[in-house]
Formats: sequence, C-alpha cells, structure tokens
Amino acid sequence: MRLEIAEIKMVESYMETLRVHPKGKICAYPLPKSISYNGFHNAKTRLKKIGREFEFEIIPIDNKEYLKVKRTK
Repeated sequence: MRLEIAEIKMVESYMETLRVHPKGKICAYPLPKSISYNGFHNAKTRLKKIGREFEFEIIPIDNKEYLKVKRTK
C-alpha cells in the first residue's frame, strides 16, 4: 500500500478571531472570499449568545474589501 503525502491546510477560524477581539478596539480583517463575510456573521451570531456583541462594516481599502469590526460588549 502506497500513501500519498498531503499538506495540512490551515482553516480560518472566524469564531476564534472574534473571540479574542478586544472590547472597544476597531480592526479591519481582509475578506478574500465571498464566504468570508458569512463566516464572520455566523461567528458573530454564535458569540452573541454568550454576551459578546460586534458592529460590522464592509470597507474598501486599495481595491480590496475588508470587514471593519468593533466589539461593543
């Protein structure tokens, strides 16, 4: 039996990204794929259940889209 050696691909963790986002701080996260916003939005909804709230705004910077995030609670 011969095995194919595969690469480990890192997966974005939107939940962990927002979980460690400091309260009151504003950051801009890149949105390289169309599903990136959905991932952030789903994480925002899940974290709201444990009392964390965020404000989102999509902004263009140098012809690329970024998600401006502020943790309010």
